[in-house]
Amino acid sequence: MNVRFMLLFWLFVNVVQAKPAIEERFEFYDIYPVSKEDIRSEIKQRTPLINQGSRFDGRTLWQVAWQYYRKKSDDLCHITKNEITLKVLYTMPAIAPEFSVKPKVRDAFDSYYQALLNHEQGHTKIGIQAATAVEQALLNFNGFSHCQALDTAVNKAITAIINSHHRQDEDYDRQTGHGKLQGVSINNP
Repeated sequence: MNVRFMLLFWLFVNVVQAKPAIEERFEFYDIYPVSKEDIRSEIKQRTPLINQGSRFDGRTLWQVAWQYYRKKSDDLCHITKNEITLKVLYTMPAIAPEFSVKPKVRDAFDSYYQALLNHEQGHTKIGIQAATAVEQALLNFNGFSHCQALDTAVNKAITAIINSHHRQDEDYDRQTGHGKLQGVSINNP
């Protein structure tokens, strides 16, 4: 097989199968439990995650950032390249680093934390699906006679994709009881 052909094939496969870049960050709020029973009250008392009077233990915020490049040729404006990044921010509880706890308190918290993180990563999966759908939409756009019309169509399509996936996030929380049905409970260490 021709080396040049193999290189072109490899480049084509990588472009077609490109996945959005993912940037994950964690922010923690400190808790100070003395016993296993204190973990729940500490989280409830110290969580900064309050929405419409409800307190939440953890949160995942995701945002799809996109950039595309366009070119006008043969009287058509078309997308030549795109870059998609999924930015994810987790806000999670943590036993304060300077606070010493008994091993059974640490074990109970660690089990709880892992279940909560697994739930929150479900939100990230929805974000990944959104970023992938945005990338696929950009790859599938046909040429437009005016670049402004292309920009308008792209923004409308991407907004619809993002809104749809944010609704999936809400459904996910409803279906899982904000993770309780997935084992997110301090009573299940």
